[in-house]
Amino acid sequence: GLKNLGNSCYMNCIVQCLSGTPNLISFFLNGSFKNHINKNNRLGSGGVLSTNFKDLERLMLSNDKSYVIPSEFKKVLGTLNSQFRHFDQQDCIELLDYLLDGLHEDLNTANRDKAKAFLELTEQEELQRELLPVRLASTIEWERYLKLNFSIVVDFFQGQYYSQLRCLTCNTTSTTYNAFSILSLPIPNETSSRAISLEQCLDEFCATEILDGDDKWNCVRCKSPQRSSKRLQITRLPNVIIIHFKRFKMNHQMTKLNTMITYPVDEVLDLTNYWPTPVDANEQAKLAHLPTRNQHTPFRYKLYGVANHFGNLQNGHYTAFVHKGEANGWCQFDDTTVTKNVKLLKVMNENAYCLFYKRV
Repeated sequence: GLKNLGNSCYMNCIVQCLSGTPNLISFFLNGSFKNHINKNNRLGSGGVLSTNFKDLERLMLSNDKSYVIPSEFKKVLGTLNSQFRHFDQQDCIELLDYLLDGLHEDLNTANRDKAKAFLELTEQEELQRELLPVRLASTIEWERYLKLNFSIVVDFFQGQYYSQLRCLTCNTTSTTYNAFSILSLPIPNETSSRAISLEQCLDEFCATEILDGDDKWNCVRCKSPQRSSKRLQITRLPNVIIIHFKRFKMNHQMTKLNTMITYPVDEVLDLTNYWPTPVDANEQAKLAHLPTRNQHTPFRYKLYGVANHFGNLQNGHYTAFVHKGEANGWCQFDDTTVTKNVKLLKVMNENAYCLFYKRV
């Protein structure tokens, strides 16, 4: 377990879930990460964050006591980012996002200064990209992205989705490709109190939205605001997919959606249908000249970690469920309290805030 240093359960639950990511932890514990530290990257911490992450993981594994006091790691987080300096309630997703980004920048071996010069697309190149089929365009975009971002975090956790605007007057499109480490899913507006599924949240994420009134898109071809459609689609699936449910909603004040969301615990999560397949032999032939980098069907995943949030944003508590192999099964981590071999029924719960799935 991990001692709560005063409202630090948001940190503890994330550290526990990341500890369940097998190849990631061995990469740190066997010292491989040292060869990847990029001391010249101004966006990183020069290896401070990654070294302290390794130290904490080693302490958790080698400790013969029932819990570890993560004060050094918390202190380093606070030094690097003032948001985590004090002992206030924090959102565990913000910490996870910061931690993954920080580890990535520490271990990013890409030479940014060299790559930046030829990475900006001209207007003409952008128009040409719009004409390409999705799989081809997204793969080309990913290779461009890797010239600036190359680390174990990208390799393990990062996927890609596109955001496409379409003018409903002239059919012109504008597409941007975005990398993600955490896939944040909306919770569909269900008026009834019945449970909804993870698939329904994924479908909501991919649903087409109509932009009208004040939200009209300023079409590049019509040269004026036009009624448009907006659509997101996953274009690249990572080896480890972290799914976050958007439980906090801003109305007049921040409210929490306590909707029960069902998700595969022991069964496989199959995301193959959310991935774009090549349209024809021509696209297939062009893709053959590009690196596949694990992008082949099927995309099947197994759950290994759940971060749970209880209460509201100002006054809440975090716990985690992590699968710890056959002997210990699912373990519940509530700061210093660890319960082994928890029943599957308990792992799927209405407080689930963030899910960790690894590809199988």
